[in-house]
Amino acid sequence: MFRSRRHKVVIRDIVMILAIPLALMSTGYALFTQKLTVTASTSGVTYTSSQNLSVRYSKTVTQSGGSWNYSLLFTVTNGGTSSIGSWQVGYDLPTGTTSHVCTNVTCAQAGMVVTANSTVGNGTLAPGGQTTFTVTFTAPLQRSVLQNLKISGLYASTYQAIPGLTMTATRGARTKVARNYYWPYTIVVTNNSAFNVGSWRITANWGSANSVRTMPTTVNYTTTASQIIITSKTSVAKSGTFQFVPSLGSTSTSWVLTNYVIEGMP
Repeated sequence: MFRSRRHKVVIRDIVMILAIPLALMSTGYALFTQKLTVTASTSGVTYTSSQNLSVRYSKTVTQSGGSWNYSLLFTVTNGGTSSIGSWQVGYDLPTGTTSHVCTNVTCAQAGMVVTANSTVGNGTLAPGGQTTFTVTFTAPLQRSVLQNLKISGLYASTYQAIPGLTMTATRGARTKVARNYYWPYTIVVTNNSAFNVGSWRITANWGSANSVRTMPTTVNYTTTASQIIITSKTSVAKSGTFQFVPSLGSTSTSWVLTNYVIEGMP
């Protein structure tokens, strides 16, 4: 009797062991079948560059015989405070991709690696601005995704606020010349941005009571009825500084250089 019971236990264990692969095979087949029959639109992940640019895409996939047709809508967004003059999106296509076509961008493809460059019509993006472009291709699998999606851009070639480009203005001892009072201002431009700044411009409040006694020849300057504008003659390298000391004055003994702002361009 004991022997018969042990035989029953062994037979039960064998049945359970044989049933496990069958269960796994059934689950795998169900998932595989679902992949073949479901068509949906999904969103891509957002990637951010050092210029505060981001790119995302949505995709629509439809079956065509034994392959899948992809239509991707990309959205490029400037999330920074500076204007962008041009941008570039890169990505790797799924293995086996054919019939790759770009619209509203200029694409260069080497194998499965694609670089999409902005055009004259959509390269400039103001802060908060967006633009779109589309990509279509055919792939052997339904749930393929782009790999190594990335974006970068160049600032627009115009004077604008650039994160990391700053200045300080330190006032020295006052002197009097005729009816005017003058102060030496030690002005230091610091470039902690992500790139070399080709040129910069400083603007500050100015009025009819103000005057320039001396200005170093390393910079240029002009004055208007409301501003003094100082522009560079040389670039400032990344992590570099530039210093100059003009003598600025007014008929008022309490005058201070105010509302000074620095802007730069690549």
